[in-house]
Amino acid sequence: MPARRTVLIAAAFAAAGRYSMLWLFVALLGVVVSSDSAGFLGFVVAIVIEWAFTNGPVKLLFQRERPDNTAVAPNLPPWLHPPRSSSFPSGHSSSAAFAAVIWFSWSPILGSIAVVVALAMGLSRIIIRAHHPTDVAAGLLWGAGLAALALVVAGPWLPGG
Repeated sequence: MPARRTVLIAAAFAAAGRYSMLWLFVALLGVVVSSDSAGFLGFVVAIVIEWAFTNGPVKLLFQRERPDNTAVAPNLPPWLHPPRSSSFPSGHSSSAAFAAVIWFSWSPILGSIAVVVALAMGLSRIIIRAHHPTDVAAGLLWGAGLAALALVVAGPWLPGG
């Protein structure tokens, strides 16, 4: 069983990634402080669409049960609400990969930071037993694929576009 501190750090990542809040916060900060505010606003629209599509119709297709989390449950903070949707694919990982790919195409530095955070986000979902490792891997691939599609379809309206 992971140590309590590891579970708490993972839980904080999980909470930050809920509803793509971390990525939306950074993008809205970009709207305010960046010279490419229109691009960051386009990203906000794109990630909301990604989140709704992944956590709606895509998860409904698979209906996979989440892993048993009884081993880590005593270490989970009370403010971390248990997920109720299908486990496959990981929506947290999908949004994280989506953000990382789009931001990397705009700024390799920002994108590299987002890649590290995306991998940590995926790992956090495994640590707190919200997802199976294959859910996370599929979410990362799915999000990266959707980002590549978004760059082709909506590239001019995204950061750097």
